[in-house]
Amino acid sequence: MEVNEKTRTERFNELKKKYNLSNSAIALRFGVSLRTVEAWAKGDRKPKEYTLALMESTLAHIHKEVDNAKN
Repeated sequence: MEVNEKTRTERFNELKKKYNLSNSAIALRFGVSLRTVEAWAKGDRKPKEYTLALMESTLAHIHKEVDNAKN
């Protein structure tokens, strides 16, 4: 792992913060149990890379659509 590379746990928590999402909101949006999301947030478990990539892509797309609707 490179020194500057973020862990999946860090990326997950930054994603939650960036889009102001609670653990419950993530669980509901992506069909994952709340217990799993809580474990990801604490770093007890890590989301798979493809899961994290899907979350990042989906949330970016939704955010872009919301921004476009405002304009």
